[in-house]
Amino acid sequence: MKIFSIIVFFVCVKTYSQEAKYSKLKGDPIKASFLKEISNQLMFNYVKNTYTDAKLDNNLLDINKLITVNNEIEIIPIFRYVFFTDNIKYSIYKYSLKSRDNVLSIKTSLLYFKNEEWLIKKEPKEVSKVVFELFSLMKSSFYELLNKDKSKIPDKILFVINKAYNPEGLIDIFKLLKIIKNNKEKLKEYIE
Repeated sequence: MKIFSIIVFFVCVKTYSQEAKYSKLKGDPIKASFLKEISNQLMFNYVKNTYTDAKLDNNLLDINKLITVNNEIEIIPIFRYVFFTDNIKYSIYKYSLKSRDNVLSIKTSLLYFKNEEWLIKKEPKEVSKVVFELFSLMKSSFYELLNKDKSKIPDKILFVINKAYNPEGLIDIFKLLKIIKNNKEKLKEYIE
C-alpha cells in the first residue's frame, strides 16, 4: 500500500507541475537602480616616499614585491585606495615605474585580499571594475576634491561633475566615470 501511494503522489505532482503556465504571471519589465555600498574606504597618499595624513601603510612592501617587474625598475608609489564591496577587500594602487632617472610610465593595479595576502585581480567585475577605471584616470588631488564639501569645490569643476551627485548628495560612480571620460579637457588638471 505504501508503494502505491508514493507512486500516485509522484504521478500527481509530475502531472500538476507540467500543467502550470507561468507565462500568465509575467508582468511588465521595470527599470530599477539601487545603491551598492563601498565601505571602509582608506586613502594612502605618498609624496617622495613619505606618508601623508599620518597613515602608515604596512602592506606597501608586500604589494611592491607582488608587482615588481625586475630589480632594475624602481616602483615609486603615488597613492593606494583601499575599499570593501561585496564583502571583498580591494586595493587600487597607483605608482610610477622608474629606471635610473627616467620615469617610464604610470601604472594602476587592482588587488584583492584573500587568505591573508594581497593578489592581483586580472578581470574586475561590477563595482570594483568601475572604481578601478575611475582611479586609473584620476590623480589623488581629484579624490581629495571629491571628498570636500560641494561649496568648496571650484565652480568650473563642480559644473562638470555636478550631474554625478544623486539627490542625497552621494556620488554615482558610474555617472562620474562617464563624465570624466567625456570631459577630459575640462578636468585635465585632475586626471591622468
